[in-house]
Amino acid sequence: MPEDIFDLYSKETEIPIGKSKKSVKRKPAVKRVRQPKKTSARATHATHAAAVDAALNAIAHEDNGSPDMEIGGHISAFNPTPRFYRTIALSFLAGTIILVAAVVSMTVGTAVITIKTKPQTVTFDAPAGISANPTAGNAVKGSIRVVLVQGSTSTNPENGPEQPSYAIGSVTIINNSKENQSLVATTRLLNKNEVLFRLRKGVTVPAGGKVAADVIADKQGKQGEIAPAQFRIPGLSEAKQTLIYAESSAAMVGGTSRKAVMTDADVERATAALTAQLLEQGKKQIESGSNASSTESVSGVFTGVVKEVKNNTKLGAVTDQFTLSMKLEVTGVLYALADLNSYITQAIQSNTAYAGATVSPVGQAEITVNRSDEKSQTAELRVKQEWLAKARDYDNLIEKKQLAGLTADDASRALKGLEWVDEARVVFSPSWVKKIPKNLDKIKIEFAE
Repeated sequence: MPEDIFDLYSKETEIPIGKSKKSVKRKPAVKRVRQPKKTSARATHATHAAAVDAALNAIAHEDNGSPDMEIGGHISAFNPTPRFYRTIALSFLAGTIILVAAVVSMTVGTAVITIKTKPQTVTFDAPAGISANPTAGNAVKGSIRVVLVQGSTSTNPENGPEQPSYAIGSVTIINNSKENQSLVATTRLLNKNEVLFRLRKGVTVPAGGKVAADVIADKQGKQGEIAPAQFRIPGLSEAKQTLIYAESSAAMVGGTSRKAVMTDADVERATAALTAQLLEQGKKQIESGSNASSTESVSGVFTGVVKEVKNNTKLGAVTDQFTLSMKLEVTGVLYALADLNSYITQAIQSNTAYAGATVSPVGQAEITVNRSDEKSQTAELRVKQEWLAKARDYDNLIEKKQLAGLTADDASRALKGLEWVDEARVVFSPSWVKKIPKNLDKIKIEFAE
């Protein structure tokens, strides 16, 4: 309230009259204050609401340069400028463009994913059945053959002073002529280095056949301990020497000897050496019979079981040499290598991860015999081998829905996490598309080697 209305009655004003210095005191006029008219509650509420709306509009558009309120609290009307309408129009246009771009990217945008592949190393380690009459896919066609071979070896105890001795061993004499060939004891056999051995007993080699024979070096010393070799028989004519010859499958031993007490270790060493020699001999017999009855290349796994061992010297005896004789049963599980590889290929490709893949073996397989039965002509092998697998249809290995919505960098990182992916590149069309479409038909995957 500007002034207290009651103060107007208490103050006096001096008014000069004429030239007199005396003043006459006159009471000031009373200022009447007009009382506002009473208004109804509804009218008052409407007036306040209108004032609030006008104030809010004025505050919202304060930056338009027009005063919203006059001094004294009077609220003016909102007068928008052209800049205001231009801002609204541009905002609407930008929103429309973004919406259209989003729709176009979902319906028109495509992603081409180029993947450079690399082979995977797959280790096949599983049983493989062998059967003379396999059913489709469950086994490899093959056969089981058993032969009984026997032989002997002479060696010396390891402990004791070393002395020169005659190297000994065995050979297989082969006769490719059309006539039987008899060879007497002491018949000479020469290897390519002219190391001379002689037959210990006479033998007759049938036409087109072969026989095993024991030999002994012509001279004492380590020079007789030669590796497996081929021997010519100089006592035959030159024409016959090309048809009749000898081969050894094991090294000659015993060029030196030691006179000492024979122990279990000496017997075990001699037994192992003779077993290996007879196993090789049995293997050659089985392979020879198999190749004669088959037109395809045959491979095999061979095992031996010792049936009998005899030693001409008692344990604990002092000797410079003892002779061990043995009978060995050799079993051969034969199969075509191409058939086994085909079996392994199908086994690898049956895995969904390598379905349709191109596979190839790496190195030699480790094959052991789990069981074999000559009567039923069945066997089970354990095969362990590394293979390289390179898929031809990678679509089976990639879920497009897992890539949908990813950026190019995210998709590339995800794909490189796969063992068979070397590189991955994503190209969008149109170029302003930044993510792989969620429409799977818009995703194309290409492969490069």
